[in-house]
Amino acid sequence: MKYFAIMNILVIRMDILKRICAETNIDISVAFRNSFIVSADNSHAVHPNHPTKSDVSNLSYFNKGILVVREKDTMTDSISSSIFKEICKKAKVPYQDSASRNDLSTGSTLSGLSIRHVSTDSIDVGIPQLAMHSSRELIGCDDLFYLYNAF
Repeated sequence: MKYFAIMNILVIRMDILKRICAETNIDISVAFRNSFIVSADNSHAVHPNHPTKSDVSNLSYFNKGILVVREKDTMTDSISSSIFKEICKKAKVPYQDSASRNDLSTGSTLSGLSIRHVSTDSIDVGIPQLAMHSSRELIGCDDLFYLYNAF
């Protein structure tokens, strides 16, 4: 049932996009081709008390830049990653590649589901965070500023 509800939301959004394009005389396929979707959320930083929970080749640290997130069911691919990294370079914003260990569960995202319905370049980005979904979440102030500048 949850999946059905998510699908209905996506179908409604697609319907809205089609109506907007029809009203403005824009070909929807051209609009998608000229678009770039950014799904922005937080992701896990290396926890100082549990460093072994992180993938040693993809460590995410506070105040070291925006995370380019590569996980299963996300939207990031090599093309969108290259585009976003170039945006960061032009904005003089640091970035970090991020992926979790594949033998540990980390949560989920709807971004991979939404991209199945729209054919356009898309990426998952975010900022590193500790204690996700707790009452004491922590982020680095610089990372928030970096994200703002990249956008």
